[in-house]
Amino acid sequence: MLLLVLLYGGFSATSEPYLKQRTELAANIASRYNKSMRLLAGAHAGGNGFQWNGYSIIDENYFAAKALEPYNPSLAAILNGSVTKWLAHPAAAGWRNDRRENLFGIKTCVPTTSAGTLRKGTGGDSESCMVYGSYTVALDGANVANSPYVVYQELNNPTTFTPTKCYAATGTNINHCVPLLLALHLGGNDVAARRIYKQLLSYWDGKGFGPVDQQNQYQARSLCYFIFAQHALGGKKGYETPATTMAAIEKQLWALQVCDHGPSQAIPSTYYKNGTARCPPREGMPGKPTPGLQLTSIETAGIALLAYDSRIKTEWFPPPTTQRVERQDGGQQPSPPTSTQPASLPASTLLPATMECAQCTFAAGGSYMLI
Repeated sequence: MLLLVLLYGGFSATSEPYLKQRTELAANIASRYNKSMRLLAGAHAGGNGFQWNGYSIIDENYFAAKALEPYNPSLAAILNGSVTKWLAHPAAAGWRNDRRENLFGIKTCVPTTSAGTLRKGTGGDSESCMVYGSYTVALDGANVANSPYVVYQELNNPTTFTPTKCYAATGTNINHCVPLLLALHLGGNDVAARRIYKQLLSYWDGKGFGPVDQQNQYQARSLCYFIFAQHALGGKKGYETPATTMAAIEKQLWALQVCDHGPSQAIPSTYYKNGTARCPPREGMPGKPTPGLQLTSIETAGIALLAYDSRIKTEWFPPPTTQRVERQDGGQQPSPPTSTQPASLPASTLLPATMECAQCTFAAGGSYMLI
């Protein structure tokens, strides 16, 4: 008997998977916009819990600006402009070679030694590059609990992720190791990239990328990062994944979209071992700051949308005949936004270009109304 195993080689832009959920998630992100700051409000950064009046530049606003381009181009342009302005702040000067740029086809990993030489990893592969972890600094305002105003920036820290480290990675390291494997792929080292990819996939246990933390919870962003990697590299030799596995990973991600009070719901940062969402304790509503309440992470929402962006195939990880961009200036500025929306997104799903309101809610039919 011939046994056929269906492998998942990427997503079809024409099928628009989970379009309803993604459109609603984009509406949730847009509802966090603060017109006076020209940024998305509500940050999980700085070590002081959720900040209603906190603004995270890279983890939240930069990711969201990229993610919203197909759904709300005018809001995305405003956010991109604000992100660029804040990255010019003197205190942001230490941001170099940010690992997340690799998701957008810009190779920012750096040599493993300051001299630029290569060393051998324990697995025998050249440690061709590494990516950095990050830490948070305040660019403006006060980094205190319940701050009346604070703007955060994420800078590279001394913690590094090399191929050897990611060969032994668990599911909790996906947000670092996926950018590294994409960088390795961009640099032509698919031997190392495939090894990391398969290592990360091995930690899928049917509910999440384990192990769970001490509270028996998974990281939701791990689902998003892995889906992004598969959509970027699916169809290429060595990155095949059983279709049933990918379907289960995607189903788990969108089953978590039940958080934030209001009609446009979002995905939590973590979820329980049984696969159910862990919505923020004392959950709030976007646009209605209430002391003691909190919202979901914009970072998780942004990477969830980016994982289904058609630009993955058309711009960021195109066929080999298309020229790629490699960062040479240390990655001080983010890659520029594109001026056109992905062709696969129906015009009817675009959010209104005039949506610039923090006290708005998403109504049936794809419109906004004041609340």
